[in-house]
Amino acid sequence: MIQTYIIIAVLLCAATLAARGSARRLIAAGAIGALIVFFIHPLAQLTGAYSRHLVAPTPFGFSFVQPQFWLIFIVALANIIAMFASKPNPKTTGIAGVAGGITVLVLLWTFNTSSQSIVSVTTIPWVLEVIIPLVFAATVYLIARELLKPKQMMIGYGLSVVIAIGVAAFVFSDAAAVTFDSMRNYYRVIAPANPKQEKLVVQDWSQDLEFTNKERARINAEWTASQASIVASQAELTKAETVVSNSQSLGGQVLEFAQNARREAERTVLDAFNKRDQLAKQRLEYGISGDKATLEPLTAIATATALPQGYSVGRESGEANARRIFPNRAAYGFGSLAFFGILMLIGGITLVFRGEVALETRDLSSGAMLGIIIAVLAFGFNAVEFDIGRFIRGFPFIQDFGRRSFPPDWNAILSEGLKAMTITIATAMIGTVLAAVLAVPSSFLAARNLTQKSWWGRTVYPLMRGFYNLDRGVDTLILALVFVAAVGLGPLAGVLAMAIHSMADLGKLYSEAIENAEKGPIEALEASGAPGTSIIRWGVLPQVLPLFVSYTLYRFEINFRVSIILGFVGAGGVGFLIQETMRSGKYDQMIILVGLVVLMVNILDFISANVRRRLVG
Repeated sequence: MIQTYIIIAVLLCAATLAARGSARRLIAAGAIGALIVFFIHPLAQLTGAYSRHLVAPTPFGFSFVQPQFWLIFIVALANIIAMFASKPNPKTTGIAGVAGGITVLVLLWTFNTSSQSIVSVTTIPWVLEVIIPLVFAATVYLIARELLKPKQMMIGYGLSVVIAIGVAAFVFSDAAAVTFDSMRNYYRVIAPANPKQEKLVVQDWSQDLEFTNKERARINAEWTASQASIVASQAELTKAETVVSNSQSLGGQVLEFAQNARREAERTVLDAFNKRDQLAKQRLEYGISGDKATLEPLTAIATATALPQGYSVGRESGEANARRIFPNRAAYGFGSLAFFGILMLIGGITLVFRGEVALETRDLSSGAMLGIIIAVLAFGFNAVEFDIGRFIRGFPFIQDFGRRSFPPDWNAILSEGLKAMTITIATAMIGTVLAAVLAVPSSFLAARNLTQKSWWGRTVYPLMRGFYNLDRGVDTLILALVFVAAVGLGPLAGVLAMAIHSMADLGKLYSEAIENAEKGPIEALEASGAPGTSIIRWGVLPQVLPLFVSYTLYRFEINFRVSIILGFVGAGGVGFLIQETMRSGKYDQMIILVGLVVLMVNILDFISANVRRRLVG
């Protein structure tokens, strides 16, 4: 995960500098982002006997035991002050940025390599409940400062205050306590363990010692078995490759059988190495590295500081709020700090050696916005467990997938695939047509310029808009699952789901096109006393019909791709066939179906683009 943050930071800096952007903005983003991380993002894990004992304090929380973390706060604040005080001299700002970036990165490195100490955890209530409204208010203020003129800034101040009060009212409410139950006790700080906690750590270790040594013996046995499994699986793979080589001249089913055996042998080798890597990681946490080293039996301890490396505190000490710091188990705040440290470092180096190329008056505010956005994105990256390293480690499986997909088996699937493709196109086409038929009349009821002159129009307008929003909020896949249960497997379920969902999307686009129609023809017909149907027929439709057709064609392209996904839930078509071939391991047939889909997407896109260009220019 840390590598992901470093790579993204370097790419962001490279893009900014290549575009001759402001290096001061990078420093501002790094400094303000580091301040946010210092108080909000978790840095590393503290563990106890149970999973509920797991906590991850912020750098501020760690600073009461490791005061060197206050340097992050100091250098970040110093960089912000330097930006105000040294506008005529960019080198001063650059030196501050370099010093700040180096300080942050060195602190992270020393922390990551520090010892696993025993600490006491204390909860500070109401911290996030205060910080979150202030962050929202600051964000609104910065946006207002960018968008509003100086004379209009009172509006920005007012919005900031209103947003802060509204968010505070929510986060302090009972609903927030239920919805975000961990927020109430989120903020924790650590202190040195007290004598009672240290005594409990020693007692827990004595009670768990027998089980711990059995566990270490099990790891030793599994490590030996994994080494033997790697040797055996590699030998089997060598035999399988020899068989494939000898079967080349025979061809046919004999060669296919040999190739399948080789693929299974490759997967066995990969599984053996993955098992070995898992055990190696577990051994490393206990301070053991190297293939031949073993985990020796442990003995009783006299003090808490003698607790062996890699072991958490026990049950009683954990309940007494004792925890053990694992610096090598970094939380996403560790990566965030590295990210912002790199921004300060590269921005500072650029200012020192190149000078300021693009001096902008709002570097601090725009840098603050960038820092806030990146700090929020860091939370999102952590929530989705985004990690480039996991992709790299899993790449051999992608390679295996590619090998099993070639050469394609045209004869076995092409005919059936073309039939399924016909069903998929028909599903998308009928679903789009039904949606358009429903959307055209309803869109006139959702157009503000046609509904505000009568009481029933003003009543229907919000109802129709609300229906569109409700319908668009229910995804096609959910509707397909409902209709599969209602009408059974097959394309009918996909058509109904697509028609209902697409009706709202098309209706919204149609109504917006109607609202943007020229008023002249409409007003002329109204002045002549024409009825409403004539106004629509002669004043509105000639203007919007080309847009209606363009939107419908574009929706058909989308629905074609959607219909493939619907096949995975039983709505028929080529998607269902792709799922079946993947489930049965026939990747050489599945790749043919994927190729048909890619070809058809490009054909439909070409036809649709040309038709839309002729209609709307």
